[in-house]
Amino acid sequence: MKRVFIRNRDNRKRRYSIKVFSLILIISLLIFFSRDVSNYSLRVASLLQPTFWEISDSIYEWATSIFNSGDLKRQNISLLNENSRLSAEIIGLKELRNENKTLRNALDIEMNREFSIKVATVTGVNILEDVIIINRGSDDGILKGMPVITENRILVGKILKTFNNFSRVMLTTNRESVFDAEIQKEGFMGLVNGSGNLSSEIRLLPKGVDIREGSPIVTVSLGGIFPQGLFIGTIYDVRNDETNSFQLANIKPYYNIRRDRKVFIITDLR
Repeated sequence: MKRVFIRNRDNRKRRYSIKVFSLILIISLLIFFSRDVSNYSLRVASLLQPTFWEISDSIYEWATSIFNSGDLKRQNISLLNENSRLSAEIIGLKELRNENKTLRNALDIEMNREFSIKVATVTGVNILEDVIIINRGSDDGILKGMPVITENRILVGKILKTFNNFSRVMLTTNRESVFDAEIQKEGFMGLVNGSGNLSSEIRLLPKGVDIREGSPIVTVSLGGIFPQGLFIGTIYDVRNDETNSFQLANIKPYYNIRRDRKVFIITDLR
């Protein structure tokens, strides 16, 4: 009888977790893939995002535990819960340490002497559109077109649209992202064009010259889109462009969408 009770209780928990997970997933999809997204919906999404991650982890743990049974299963679940609790405490301390390190790095490289910047946190990601959401908006003085970077001067992209308290940032890998850049070691100029799916290319490179894989690419101030010298990524897969007399190459971006949660908006060049 006791085992039946425990089994029924576990089944109820599973059904509840699946319902909550499904609800949050539907809300997140409606919010992030809607063109008419509002400031209010972005605020709701930023509150739901941590819960979504937490429930996703819980669903994963449940899915892996259903292959166990009886007392061993309950012992494993108990150990997993304890590990999760301890892991959450460790992660919280690491996040606080990383945040402090990020702010220190920004000061160490004296970014504020070159740029006027504002710190923001990434609250959402739309991989299909190569767009991220940050928790700074028009109420913070953020304007469309402002560059977004990391504390290490790595280019993230530029502000695509602002709301009161949030902004959509178009990544450099977005298909509509086009800007001038330079291969740092060789000194050749080219045009960086987003390819989507978190990838991009550099085009219009002169033909017949040696362009080495691994060479870093930086921004140039031509066109006034981005300031000079921001890091973009490195060269790989150099090839001839069959449509004209140039070379092109793929870019391995420095920006890591899953790792870099703190970004900086350049509000003014000094």
